Amino acid sequence: MTSGHPTPPRPISAAQGLLAALVGLALVLAAMVVGAVPAAAENGVGASTPVMINIVGHSGDIGAGQRLGETALLPWIVVATGVAANTGRFELTALGSSRYQTPAGLIYGPGSQHGHRLTHVLQHGFPDATKKTHSVFTSGSGALRTVDEAWLMRGAPDPSDLGKYVIPMGRTVGTGGETSVTVIVRPGTSQIITAYPSP
Repeated sequence: MTSGHPTPPRPISAAQGLLAALVGLALVLAAMVVGAVPAAAENGVGASTPVMINIVGHSGDIGAGQRLGETALLPWIVVATGVAANTGRFELTALGSSRYQTPAGLIYGPGSQHGHRLTHVLQHGFPDATKKTHSVFTSGSGALRTVDEAWLMRGAPDPSDLGKYVIPMGRTVGTGGETSVTVIVRPGTSQIITAYPSP
């Protein structure tokens, strides 16, 4: 039997209020995480395939304090996303002394104005208006994969510079229409100095 009067609201217990607040917080955090995950960027040739770079093993240079977060770890790239010509994982093997080897055998180590050859080569994945001459890979942060592909296709080095290889790729690899990759290593080794798109 109803009296025509509205039912008085029941008081919400503290536990119910806390549960509602936690559910609301979880929904807000989930929305933030989904919003923070960028969609794969589209490169100059319309590709949008994400690539992951994983460091395999740990460098002998990493001390216990670094593992506890007291100092920054090197290299800066543990996982990078971007676009690349091929899909799948791209793993670098830690060799110690801040040196890392790619699947094709190129060795990236300390050096250059950027502090590390990995950083130096990855700079060619993005435009830099501060440089007069700066070629950019169409693969963006997938530049390491493109350089590795080129290294596997290399022929003889330039006779006037035994550390320089200009490798025709048979497709556009640079945002300026470049179709080759120039890889410069220490002569007689696979220790990379630089790599960039070239005509």
